[in-house]
Amino acid sequence: MTILTLPPRSSRQISKTTFKNHAHSGGIVTSAVSQKIGAMVDSGVLGKDTICQSKTNSKENKDLSKSQANRRSAYALKKTSAKLLPAERVSYCLSQRIDADRGVGVRYNKTTGKASYDNLQLCGSVWVCPCCSARILAKRGNEVEKGVENWTQAGGAVFMLTLTHAHKRTDNLALKMKLLQKGLSRFFGDRAMKKVFNQFGKVGQIKALETTYSDASGWHPHHHILMFSKMSPDEFLSDTVAVTFDKNNHVEYVTPYREKQLEKLGRVDDIKQVTFEFFIKSYWIKICREVGLGLPTMKHGVNIQNASAVKTYLTKFKTAQELTNAQAKSGNGDSRNQWEILADAHNGCASSGKLWQIYADSFKGQRQLFWSRGLKEMLLIDEIADDEIEELEGNKEDDFINIIELGVEDWGYIRKKNWEAQLLDIVEDDQKQDKENLSIFIYSIKKLVECERVEREQKRRERIANLYPPQWFDDIPNIA
Repeated sequence: MTILTLPPRSSRQISKTTFKNHAHSGGIVTSAVSQKIGAMVDSGVLGKDTICQSKTNSKENKDLSKSQANRRSAYALKKTSAKLLPAERVSYCLSQRIDADRGVGVRYNKTTGKASYDNLQLCGSVWVCPCCSARILAKRGNEVEKGVENWTQAGGAVFMLTLTHAHKRTDNLALKMKLLQKGLSRFFGDRAMKKVFNQFGKVGQIKALETTYSDASGWHPHHHILMFSKMSPDEFLSDTVAVTFDKNNHVEYVTPYREKQLEKLGRVDDIKQVTFEFFIKSYWIKICREVGLGLPTMKHGVNIQNASAVKTYLTKFKTAQELTNAQAKSGNGDSRNQWEILADAHNGCASSGKLWQIYADSFKGQRQLFWSRGLKEMLLIDEIADDEIEELEGNKEDDFINIIELGVEDWGYIRKKNWEAQLLDIVEDDQKQDKENLSIFIYSIKKLVECERVEREQKRRERIANLYPPQWFDDIPNIA
């Protein structure tokens, strides 16, 4: 690790005299000094304003500023999630060390221009940890994008299928998730559906699970499914399926064998030709009825979109963790995703905190992104588990610069003040602007830790002094 040297005397923001006076005053300036450092961090004195004065590309500066804002929001929301879910892994994510014999490392990636921590545990939750979710979805989004590109370049087509169902505020989310999983298994597992999918050249699918909540209609978990087909877009949407209708007006797929049977029975008129989209919508309604999900309508239950919609969705998927303005939002009864619910809880909304706990319990163990068997191999996508995705994935070890290793006390103070994300901002700005604001920041942290140590010792001495018997004991006569 790089050894940190103290900055020149003239650049130190907190003077030795201040801390010397503090040592003799019993700790009365600790909060004032801490507030001064906090104001420096928040206002941008330590590394934030320098980027505005940079002569480098303005778009690069804007992207960096946006990335840093997202990270600060993610760190803040992660801490709120940890408070609401103390028994879950998110409670120690990016806070507890992996190796107790080492400090917390800070490193900088020369290729991406991003700073990160080393020797910290990660929870790997895409559902309740904004930090891990952002890291994982960035990787997964790139995988899906690459898969779509490989397939379309080979002449195939990709369509996005959205499956929804009717929902209301009184629905139990945990039960709904079980019914939804059962319905989805039926949708892709029923023999009739398999035959229809084969007819339309489907070779695989990617399922993405999402949810929203509104005060009016409750939880709305739903799936976006990317279907990979050998057929051209025109064929996929215009070809027809032979069906009949049962007494409940549900579609039934007519196989060639069944078609011959109906011809022998003189019931050829019972066979109807419907589009693939009509069949999908009708069959999904049938499945929802059978598994106990709220019945969707033909208009809103299923939506099939072409490649342009797939591209738009991929952009949305990869940037779903942009939380810059999430904390500024408040619950107003409109539809919110899980991060907006968490942001409202962060801003003090108690009901949103309870919703977050319900959501976390119901989605625990669910898979957010699922590729059908063999699809990744066919599309030349490597198999990588979520917990194998590094915080700054996709770069060689040589790309990293080890900036500093933080001691336990220093890291503890940074955590207590919620300055983890700001420290990374300072590192990134220092590297781009050739500044030494990190030295100022760490020097100040060390002095603040020293101040608190003196203050604790002073309070300990006062407690010990107060343990001596009070003076009135001396007035008791000696009966001996």
